[in-house]
Amino acid sequence: MKFAIVTPSLKKAGLDKSVTKNFCPVSNLSTVSKLLERLAVVRLKQHICSSSNLNNLQSAYNQGHSTETALCKILDGN
Repeated sequence: MKFAIVTPSLKKAGLDKSVTKNFCPVSNLSTVSKLLERLAVVRLKQHICSSSNLNNLQSAYNQGHSTETALCKILDGN
């Protein structure tokens, strides 16, 4: 249950403000919502990392692993 204050923001300086396509929505979440989201991420991350379903080659959502790490694994053949 998230509530946000959505504010339109001009994509680039100098664009016509009368054209709605030139704006992008920016959502400002409440502090409580941000804290709950971080708490959920911490709990889910602990559960996923302790699970046997996590593949060793998994790079996403794995601390210390990135697209660069995945690319090095592919290129090195390890």
